Amino acid sequence: GLSQDFPSLEVVREVNDKRFSHQLEQKLGIALPHSQVVDSLEQFRSAVEACPFSWVLKHPLGVSARERVVGKPGHISDSAWGWARRKLHQSWTLLFEPWVEQRHDFSLHFEIDRHGQHRFVGHCELVSDPGGVYRGNRVLPSSILEPAALECGHKVAAELSLRGYWGPVGIDAFSGVLGDKRYLRPLVEINARCSFGRLALALSDWIPQGWCHLWWHPQVNEASLTP
Repeated sequence: GLSQDFPSLEVVREVNDKRFSHQLEQKLGIALPHSQVVDSLEQFRSAVEACPFSWVLKHPLGVSARERVVGKPGHISDSAWGWARRKLHQSWTLLFEPWVEQRHDFSLHFEIDRHGQHRFVGHCELVSDPGGVYRGNRVLPSSILEPAALECGHKVAAELSLRGYWGPVGIDAFSGVLGDKRYLRPLVEINARCSFGRLALALSDWIPQGWCHLWWHPQVNEASLTP
């Protein structure tokens, strides 16, 4: 007899798609230079030729550094070209972005109620391995969130509410260096679900107030060494 209402599947799929967050970045005027949607191999080649930085090409529904390829300025490897060709032939459109160095990744978390109101729950750092694969979240109660990131987060939450989504939402963001300029990218992608970051924040209820803690997902070889 247990039942629960949820937002429509169509809305959930739409707002979790990286193409949606890309469109929202464009709308808010905060997209990285040279970022664009790619729907053909010719467009992929043109994007690489026009971008003076290293780059990444992403599947719109990929997670944790999966379903993506990376490359150096002006160069496309055979494996990257083959991957792009397969995905495009499967009728996917892809996301092309410059590769930002010296990144500090974090996520902002909100709760949207069924009446369209939202509240800020908190933020935490994203922990990744050298390959960019997600490995956990670090919660630092004393860390200061940049006001521009929080302002953007409220705008994103409001947009999701207008689209008909309600429930938990995490917004991935980062600061880093592109060329000789430092960027704050307050919207990388949207996780309209109960994410690991949200669970990490929830652990604060069982930990002494003010303590830092880490939600960690080790690699298989690391986990085998844990007592």
